[in-house]
Amino acid sequence: MRTWWPDGAKHGAAKARPEVGDIIGHDFKPWRVMEVRDSPLREGESTWHKPYMLHLRPAHLDTWRTAMDEDIHGRVVGMRWPILGEHYPVCVKCGDLTPCREIVATETAARSAENATRFETAGVCPACEEVVTHRQQSVTWQENVVAILGPAVTFHLRNKCFWGAYEYEQKWSREYPDRPLRFHCGGDLVNHGDGTYECSREGDCPGPTARHRLWSICSDCCVPRPRHCEPGPNATNRIQPQLLHPQESSDA
Repeated sequence: MRTWWPDGAKHGAAKARPEVGDIIGHDFKPWRVMEVRDSPLREGESTWHKPYMLHLRPAHLDTWRTAMDEDIHGRVVGMRWPILGEHYPVCVKCGDLTPCREIVATETAARSAENATRFETAGVCPACEEVVTHRQQSVTWQENVVAILGPAVTFHLRNKCFWGAYEYEQKWSREYPDRPLRFHCGGDLVNHGDGTYECSREGDCPGPTARHRLWSICSDCCVPRPRHCEPGPNATNRIQPQLLHPQESSDA
């Protein structure tokens, strides 16, 4: 889903921390910044962005009063605010900043319907809309979470289709949160020059080609690099999965 951005606000002029007096677009309405003040980190909180408290007032109301019922207050961490000028376009029908909620909803529904048609034909990659042959590397999900009651979903594993598969898995994982993932791993990956890799998630790692939280190369065998340090899909994980019941190993 695309992030809403009001007409008349330039992306290049967006601010991570607005200033008092700025008019920002928020929730389809224009708001004037009345106060900005630092906020301390909460217990256990870690962020690159410095938190702050924001006091906003509807842009058309008086600014000389210290407080009004329509004001809103909130704590902000890591936002980019669209900055509007004193003159900004609004929808005549509903009063929202443009594009308004109704227009956004209509466009979103149209995009969703168009996107769903890509998932209605078995054996056709939704990313490129080409047939997946048995000679091509591919990945298949039996569950179709885009076109309900649709066929199994198959993507090519080539570069131009990979991100389509990656995004589909994100949608799929929300419907099946207990299933193992293929392209996502929350562990820390270390690649080695001998074609092996290590992951902090050990046996739960789907492989070195999955997207990891952190990625690095081994300082012993890869610095300075004597060889290519990016293991392929069939590379070996140096850290073997731990047995849940060690006593069972003697029975094997």
